[in-house]
Parts: sequence; structure tokens; C-alpha cells
Amino acid sequence: MSEPPAAGGPPITVANAPVSYGAFEITIGHDPNVPDGISVLDQVAAAGYAGIDLGPVGYLGAGARLGELLAERGLGLAGGYLELPYADHDALESAMGELDALLSAFDAARPYLPGPPPGPGLRADLPPGDRDLRGGPVGDRGGARPVRRRALPGDRAHDAGRRRPGGPAR
Repeated sequence: MSEPPAAGGPPITVANAPVSYGAFEITIGHDPNVPDGISVLDQVAAAGYAGIDLGPVGYLGAGARLGELLAERGLGLAGGYLELPYADHDALESAMGELDALLSAFDAARPYLPGPPPGPGLRADLPPGDRDLRGGPVGDRGGARPVRRRALPGDRAHDAGRRRPGGPAR
């Protein structure tokens, strides 16, 4: 879905995501009611969206095939989501393979995509004691506590500065 530009600005492009269909890391391969990646691509295209988020790497297709599947449906690739354990240096180093897989999926699909290149949506996976709201259902925040502010080892430039062959840092 694309809307005309507002007052000469760039057009607004709207994408969907596999998570909207119940497909994410915890459900894929475990919940029989989660649709396969091809079905999700077909539904997103049929609904008129301009693109889709990657979801778990490989779910929508792998390598150049991902790009072909998107192009066949006229879909762009908005990006991909990844939680990184910034608070744990060793775990962060171990998670760099996941970031590399995400960026490699973007690189493989890029030649087939209209519009801007996809980019990663990175989130800090903080230890439970460092999360801002814990416990209780929405509306019942009796167990809520403020985030403990502390420095994280390294910095976010560590992952954002990873370079891909022939491409800029993402």
C-alpha cells in the first residue's frame, strides 16, 4: 500500500510482517496453525501491501529464491527484526552469526527488490531485572519497576558497523 506524498514529501509505503499471521521464531515449526511462508507472501500481496518484513531467516525463502518470490508478487522487503543480548558481551559475540544471516538474506534478495534496501531492526534483549515493565497483565502494573540504568558492554556500533561485501554498513 502506497499513499501519495504529503506536501511534496516522499510517498508513504506500508508493509506487513509474518508475525501478523502468527509466524515468528517461537511458533514456526511448533504451531500447526501457522501458515507457511508462501501462503503469507500470497496473502500480503493480495491485501495490497507494498512489502513485508523478513520474519525468521529462511521462513519466506532463502538466498536468491527469497528475492524471486518477492519479485513475483511485486513485494519489497522492509527489513528484519533481531534481538541482540547487548548486556552480555560473550552472548553478543555468539549472536553475530544471526546478524550475519539476516544481512546475508537482505543481500541475496536486494537485486530483486524495488525501493530502498531493507535494514535490520535491532532490539536489546536485556536481562529480566533490567526490563522496564514486568509481571501482571496489561492494566495491572503492580509488579512494574523502573529500568535500571547501566552501561552496556561495547556499543551498538559493534553490530551496526558490520559491513557486507559491496554494500554500506547497516
